[in-house]
Amino acid sequence: MKKEDEYLAANLQRALAVDARVGVLDINVVVSGNRAHLHGQVPSERRKQAAAQVVKELAPELEVFNHLKVVELKEPSKPELVE
Repeated sequence: MKKEDEYLAANLQRALAVDARVGVLDINVVVSGNRAHLHGQVPSERRKQAAAQVVKELAPELEVFNHLKVVELKEPSKPELVE
């Protein structure tokens, strides 16, 4: 990966973490040439779509491949105890 691609990927990851529509820290962005690949997990389909939109807004020259997985967060079935 070229330095320019790494720099852009880092900026996009930061934007996804701070954008209120997404707000997810652990989205991995890989930029290669004119493509951006999004990997990781998000808590809803809405945030998955928002992540792709944010990337398109900030880097309209990139083709976005959204590989994010939607994982529902559930309450624990029983309380967790720390001993």
